[in-house]
Amino acid sequence: MKQFKLFTTASVYTLTFIACLTACTYRKTDPVVPTCDVSFPSTFSQKVAPVIQTNCAGCHNNANRSGNISLEGYDNIKLAAASGKLLGTINHAPGFAPMPQGGNKLDPCIILNIKRWIDDGSLNN
Repeated sequence: MKQFKLFTTASVYTLTFIACLTACTYRKTDPVVPTCDVSFPSTFSQKVAPVIQTNCAGCHNNANRSGNISLEGYDNIKLAAASGKLLGTINHAPGFAPMPQGGNKLDPCIILNIKRWIDDGSLNN
């Protein structure tokens, strides 16, 4: 009887040890990558104007007009969008001066939202 009790105790410890080993496995997961949300319309007031104000208007305003371009106000931004200059410069496309000048290219999601706004008719919304 003593041998059976010893065998049972050893079996329980062994099974517990194996269960602990298999429960503590390392599983590599992919990092969470933020996605670009383009499920809603890309509006001028929410997606375009804040980007222009933050990244462009310091040099391209009515008082300064760097490169003879003003991006102050909806009408001026719409003109730059209609001519292709806005998208060409922020995309760093050949034949366009890459903007923001001396800075990094804008985040691809921001560029996608501006492109979508242009493709949707450059509405003042």
